[in-house]
Amino acid sequence: CNGVERRRIFHLAYERWHEREILRGLASHRQYRGLSEPDARPAAQTFFCIDEREESMRRALEETDPEVETFSAAGYFGVAVDYQGIDDPTGAAFCPVIVKPQHAVREKPKAEDRELLETRRSRRRFLGLLTRNSFVSSRTLMRGWLSTAALGLLSAVPLIGNLLAPRQYARLREWMNKAFLPEPRTELTLMRNTAQSQDAVEGLLTGFAAAEKAASVASVLGPAGLTRGFARIVVILGHGSTSLNNPHESAHDCGACGGRRGGPNARLFAAMANRPEVRFRLLDRGIDIPADTWFVGGYHDTCSDDVELFDLAALPATHRADLDRIRQSLDRARALNAHERTRRFESCPAGANPAAALR
Repeated sequence: CNGVERRRIFHLAYERWHEREILRGLASHRQYRGLSEPDARPAAQTFFCIDEREESMRRALEETDPEVETFSAAGYFGVAVDYQGIDDPTGAAFCPVIVKPQHAVREKPKAEDRELLETRRSRRRFLGLLTRNSFVSSRTLMRGWLSTAALGLLSAVPLIGNLLAPRQYARLREWMNKAFLPEPRTELTLMRNTAQSQDAVEGLLTGFAAAEKAASVASVLGPAGLTRGFARIVVILGHGSTSLNNPHESAHDCGACGGRRGGPNARLFAAMANRPEVRFRLLDRGIDIPADTWFVGGYHDTCSDDVELFDLAALPATHRADLDRIRQSLDRARALNAHERTRRFESCPAGANPAAALR
């Protein structure tokens, strides 16, 4: 046969081989059928983003704890918002780039921690002013000569730390940040309050009305098929990545959040789903959330495989054991996920166990 016919036959053979490989993998898991379909109430339920970087983490969680049920949704979790954290100078759209947010959500300190926030802001202003003055001084004649000598010597400290002891230096830097910048407890401007005109963002609605919150929660739970059989703990995990000196940093964060980290969206969704007025309205949409179900927002760093859970102080005391259970399962899943990922790292020994791979 000619070259075209030969390539056609080879292509068909490749497609058949690929199909058989997939079917063989699926068939090998038939022995597990029924083990992941418990008749009892799930120990916990976890929502991940549909991003492919979350697939291995989700798979590891199901493997390490079959009694945990997992779901997926677009990582902005149905809440398209203009979000501004306590350290952000302006708000940003945490939603797909084709969606224009209609609501503004701001992170604010709790009433008893407002003084901590003022202290944090004043110290951040001091650091900013110091950095700015150093930048300007380095471009003048006399101060440039003096600052270059001083700053050159000081810059050797982080350079040596990053090269010789990167882990210890990172821990030292994190400890110094926490010691110098206090972290106030915060909350989100979730509720719609027309009296907050001074906090309103031009062209956006501050917070959500009850019907809007119910619609957002239903847009995630409904398509996922989670309308009955809720666990006592439902974890909503946003994701993002830690990057240093990376011009493509946003490509490593959540695409559904417009190239930003999805932690605020997960936190906001959980706060909405815990509202009694939202659950009452969800009944009309066929979604029945039991009174003892509690939603917890969280954030998964796809670089370090760290998992952070938010607003745990509001968790009912009756759910502490459930929280401990899912945290232990997530920790084991993090290690298994890291073990799978590090097979691509030349610096990781071939026989490393999951704990060593995570480190």
